[in-house]
Amino acid sequence: MSRRGVRSARVAHPSHRPELTFGGVAIADICGKLRAWHDQYPDPSGQADQNAAARAAEDERLSRFAGLQVLDRNQVAELVRWKFQSMPHREALAMKGISPQRWHARDGAPGVADLIRIALATDDDYDALATMAARGSGIDHFGPAMATDDDYDALATMAARGSGIDHFGPAMSSVVLAACRPTRYTIADSRALHALRALGLLPQGQPSFRLDDWVPYLTACRNLASQCRLTLRQVDRALWIAASDPDSQPTAGT
Repeated sequence: MSRRGVRSARVAHPSHRPELTFGGVAIADICGKLRAWHDQYPDPSGQADQNAAARAAEDERLSRFAGLQVLDRNQVAELVRWKFQSMPHREALAMKGISPQRWHARDGAPGVADLIRIALATDDDYDALATMAARGSGIDHFGPAMATDDDYDALATMAARGSGIDHFGPAMSSVVLAACRPTRYTIADSRALHALRALGLLPQGQPSFRLDDWVPYLTACRNLASQCRLTLRQVDRALWIAASDPDSQPTAGT
């Protein structure tokens, strides 16, 4: 909303501030929902202390990858096992993609180690998440945390069919990015994608996560993290829970 629009709204309704929205959803509503959903991760039916302990263990496990410039095969295998721990078939396929035969360059083609190194190097000059821009005593505009061509290339380097890592796709490729660059990347998850669409924050599309979904998805997650003062991992967890929550529907009037 422009400054003129804000002033007009105040003249018409002198006793009410215009409600701040994000994607048509009230900011206060969506931030509150995200925090509530996050606290239910990983098991909405579990005890609060057990969920908190599980999140802490997961954070500790993933923190060992933050800031790494290169990964060895054992480290990538650990991320594969974490991502697909409940999906043995997908774990087996991803492990084939990082087999010793594919790890190093052959016949002039880059190996898996090279593709991961290239993908992680794309953020050398990246400015951190955009922050909220405060005006006066309130906030009527949020600086966009737009994803860029570099962000697309980082994922596509590993996820693209033919030239990327076999059987990784957006899901596993984004796990590598999110683990090593947690302030920049989140995980490309079809459940989280569904939740963003259900909330009216992204347009409807194919149920599976495609490379073309990455930039708008990442932008939406970054903006939610910035506006709600959450980490990208907290947003990811919240959206994962929201996907199966009936309350993850758009609010009335959106």
